[in-house]
Amino acid sequence: SHVTISVNGQSEALSIDGEGRFEQPVGLRAGSNVIKVSTIGSVEHSEQVTVTGSFSSDILFTTLWWNTSDNDIDLHLAPIAGADGATDECYYANKNPAWGAALDVDQRWGYGPEHITARSLPDGTYKLYVHYYDTHGQTDPAVVNVAVSTNGQPSRIFSLNANRRMTSIGDEWDVCIVAFPSDALSAPTPATQLLLGGKLQ
Repeated sequence: SHVTISVNGQSEALSIDGEGRFEQPVGLRAGSNVIKVSTIGSVEHSEQVTVTGSFSSDILFTTLWWNTSDNDIDLHLAPIAGADGATDECYYANKNPAWGAALDVDQRWGYGPEHITARSLPDGTYKLYVHYYDTHGQTDPAVVNVAVSTNGQPSRIFSLNANRRMTSIGDEWDVCIVAFPSDALSAPTPATQLLLGGKLQ
């Protein structure tokens, strides 16, 4: 069967082993979180649970996921102005920089998710981008998605799909620019949105 997980309405495929087992980290937000796992195929079934996050809201909550197995695609958050002069990025090699963001897990074998969150951030401008780190032999182009929520607002979904997919080691996609404390969220201009280290399809 094909198995999917939906967390607060955002669905992605699950990787399952030969005995049908799966393990998946889930990013919880403050308040109610609806988690649903479904099978589609010879057996169709779903189970849903609601989990309450009893902690303060994040001012930034981001989720990266993609549709291919085995490959390693990474989420980065980089201060680009202000931020008390910080220049080090939040990513797999620096999961908890001193300026306040945190990466929960480095998913190196497909699908995601990865989350970068922050309870507080220095005033400034930050770039959220995605980097194709390793194919691990995967040759299928990856449809990549990122959800971004600021100050508990509904998530805005950015998708790299249709004729724009990540295919090669070194491909980068500038997802959006986030400014605090104004809470402004904007997509980069098309001319700067894609920085290719390889072929883009």
